[in-house]
Amino acid sequence: MDYTEFINAVIKQDARNTFERSGDINLELPIELVPFYSQYVPVDVEIVLNDLTSVKLYPANRLKSLQNEYNLGDKYFVFATRESDPIAIMDGKILTCAHGSKLPQIEIIASNFDAYIHELLNAMKI
Repeated sequence: MDYTEFINAVIKQDARNTFERSGDINLELPIELVPFYSQYVPVDVEIVLNDLTSVKLYPANRLKSLQNEYNLGDKYFVFATRESDPIAIMDGKILTCAHGSKLPQIEIIASNFDAYIHELLNAMKI
């Protein structure tokens, strides 16, 4: 997938949103995230949605600590948050749950990462 339209929209929404161009990711990422992170690494990215909530995408060097912070287990990989609730990938699907709940209800929010990017693009406040 070409992420250029998404990146341009995110920067147009707020010029403080920054990405690094990257060709080498030295982290163990789920295979579904590699195409995005090998092209664009979020440095400081917060996307405001139409409902006035925001999604924060995390830089590659923060992803390991994010896993420890949310501690969802090895099968989930957290790469973003929405109002502090984790957004994770598991078995290719994009999921979320309420942060801080002892028995979080996992909710599927997209069938895959590229579908999630499309949903973010469509839900962005412009």
